[in-house]
Amino acid sequence: MSKNSIKPLAVALLLGVMPITVTTAMAGDLRGPAGPRGATGPAGPAGPVGATGAPGATGAPGATGAPGATGAPGATGAPGAPGATGAPAPVHVIGDAFQGGIVFWVDADGQHGLIAAKNDHASMVNWKDANNSNSQGFLGASGDGIYAGSSNTTLIVSYQNLLNIIINAGAVTLVSSAAQIAADYSVQDDGVTACTGAITETCWGDWYLPSLFELKLLYSQRTTVGNFQYNMMNSSYWSSSEFDNDFAYWVAFSSGSASTTAKAGNLHVRPVRAF
Repeated sequence: MSKNSIKPLAVALLLGVMPITVTTAMAGDLRGPAGPRGATGPAGPAGPVGATGAPGATGAPGATGAPGATGAPGATGAPGAPGATGAPAPVHVIGDAFQGGIVFWVDADGQHGLIAAKNDHASMVNWKDANNSNSQGFLGASGDGIYAGSSNTTLIVSYQNLLNIIINAGAVTLVSSAAQIAADYSVQDDGVTACTGAITETCWGDWYLPSLFELKLLYSQRTTVGNFQYNMMNSSYWSSSEFDNDFAYWVAFSSGSASTTAKAGNLHVRPVRAF
C-alpha cells in the first residue's frame, strides 16, 4: 500500500469512523464482474490491397474447337514461261549416207525410209539353202511392197533353219541362202568396216533381202547407191518374194526388168534395212 493511501485510513481510525470509500488504488483492486458486451461498432474502412499472390498451376487444356470455315481460294498465279522448243527430228533424203548404208527411199516427212548396203555380198548365191537339197518348196514368202522384205526374210530363214534341224536330226548345219546371207550381214556406221563386237563401235545388223517392190525401188536409185553389177549376163539380184515351190523373183540391174528363176540359181544379193 502506498504512503498516499495510509494517511486517510489512519485518520479515519483515529476518529472511530469506518471509511465508506476507498482510494482509487483500492477501487482497482476490488473491480466487479464485466458487464455485457456492447453492440458491434460499424466496420472500419477497407484496408489497402494486399500484394498479388503467386500464380496458380496451369489448368488442363480445353477441348479442341471445331475447325473454322475454309478460306476463299487465293488468286491464280501468273502462267509459267513456255518451255524450250525441242530440236526438230532430222529429215533424210535419197542419197544420204546413214546408219551403215545409202538411203534410197524416204516417206513423205523424211523420217523413215530404206537403206541399201554400199556393196553386194561377195559371191552369187542360191535363193534356196545350198547346203540342203530338200529345201525346195513354197514357204509363203510372197509379201511385196515397202518393208515386206523384212517379214519375208524372217519367214525364209526360220523355215530353212527348222528344216535343217529336222533333216539333220538336231545337228547344226549352216544355212546358205540369199535370205540368210542378207540377215547375217552387219557393218559399222561407215558402211564399209565389218563389225567386231567392240562396245565402242556402232554396228548395224538388222538387214534383210528386199521384196520385189523394194528391189525395183533400189534399181531406180542404182546410180545414187552405186556398186551394182550391170553386165547383161551377170546383173540379176534376188528378191525375197517367191513365186511358187521352185521359183522366186529377181530384177536385172542392166535393164530393170523383173522375172522369176529357179531357187537353185545363183544371183547377186544386196541387203537393205529400214529406218
